[in-house]
Amino acid sequence: MYGPLWQSTIDRFEAIRGGQPIDQETFHRLLAVGGFSQTLVLEDRDILEPIIDWQIFQTERNGHSIFSEEFAFSENSAMPPHHLFSKRGRLLSVDFLRAYAYLRSIEATLPIGQGPKTIVEIGPGFGGLSRLLKLRWPQSTIFLIDLEPSLRISEYYIRQSFSDCMISRSLDSNADFILVDVGIANRIPRTTFDLAVNTWSLGEMPNDNIAFWFDFLQNKHNVKNLFCLNHFLASMPLNAGAFDRASSSYDWIDRFDARWKITNCKIDPYIHRCPILRSQHVGLAISATRLSSDAAVSMERDLAAKAASAVYRHQWLAASMIDVVKNTPKDGKRKALFNARPSDVTPATHFVLEQFTDELNVWRPDFESETFCALWNDIRLNRSPLSIRAMRIWLHLQWGPKLRAAGAPINHIFREEVTYAKAATGKVEDDPQMALPNWMKPYFTAPGSTGCCKSPP
Repeated sequence: MYGPLWQSTIDRFEAIRGGQPIDQETFHRLLAVGGFSQTLVLEDRDILEPIIDWQIFQTERNGHSIFSEEFAFSENSAMPPHHLFSKRGRLLSVDFLRAYAYLRSIEATLPIGQGPKTIVEIGPGFGGLSRLLKLRWPQSTIFLIDLEPSLRISEYYIRQSFSDCMISRSLDSNADFILVDVGIANRIPRTTFDLAVNTWSLGEMPNDNIAFWFDFLQNKHNVKNLFCLNHFLASMPLNAGAFDRASSSYDWIDRFDARWKITNCKIDPYIHRCPILRSQHVGLAISATRLSSDAAVSMERDLAAKAASAVYRHQWLAASMIDVVKNTPKDGKRKALFNARPSDVTPATHFVLEQFTDELNVWRPDFESETFCALWNDIRLNRSPLSIRAMRIWLHLQWGPKLRAAGAPINHIFREEVTYAKAATGKVEDDPQMALPNWMKPYFTAPGSTGCCKSPP
């Protein structure tokens, strides 16, 4: 139901549990599967401790010191002992500090005032962030929605964390925590959620499930604020059959409707940038608040168009325009591209994706957020063909130029490259005013043709 990734994880959970209630030993074994966090697989304290020291430094550098919080903001001792470290008299773990950074981001980027009364977290994992949300806003009711085997794990962690809290399975309860299996999530009465949260799981689901949850958030309930952090720039294999399977999953990024005002858009929040953890997935964090009027939506559309028009004047985009070098001898193209000046990008502008990287053979990957977020927001609100084409160039340039040179062997593509290749028509297709790199052409249909996408050669 939820794709091969989570189905295999759930099967392992159930095999470990063996139909028995979860105790602390079983809880530790379930966490070690790694379904909730890569770091929970790590066992070497000599690796984990410097990660924690780095996290402490970075949270303090960003004005978010855990040591300024009440002492309750410590890791629960129910966690595996090798993940627990005492720092300045406070018990901490890598996952606790990551969740704490998410909490502080929610507070900093969403207008939640005195605190949300009703919260929903879709896919809470083992409950680490849910626990912090409850510590911050004790009067809140928190709905935890997950697959049942995962829900049992978060229930164990929450019970170990709050011995006096009321935990219920009743959908109309006033309990502190309401646990909801995904199979009955559509039975939740229409509710005003002051805050909705999802981290990582939407980016791991089949597209039909992603569509269900965005319908849940945008239509079925009244969600005032949303914090969503999910996979970004994830590669899709191009080996036989895998491309078609992967293109039917993970497509969360283009699901935000026009009634969201984006209050923060950040590629790889600081807590993800630990140099010790090179296997950390790239994430995109989006904070958004719901708009209630058409006038407010119209204002956001205008602001998005202005932000995107500023991107159109960036040097890298000018250097991707064919007019920059079309009449320049080959031995002068490099100089021409280096000195490309911003020029007007119009609907008639012709782009050549490989031009910039093939000639300069240098490109600094853009892991700052402003360019992507400006283009993404304009596409979301205005479906601008110019921003779609600019986005495809930006995505192309995130790969190293030597790897991406036209005709070079390559066996992966970014998920977002597929998303925005079909943004205009719903089909994965070429753009008649943008020349694709040679290696990419076999995977895209010609404009106006039938079908979704070509099978890998």
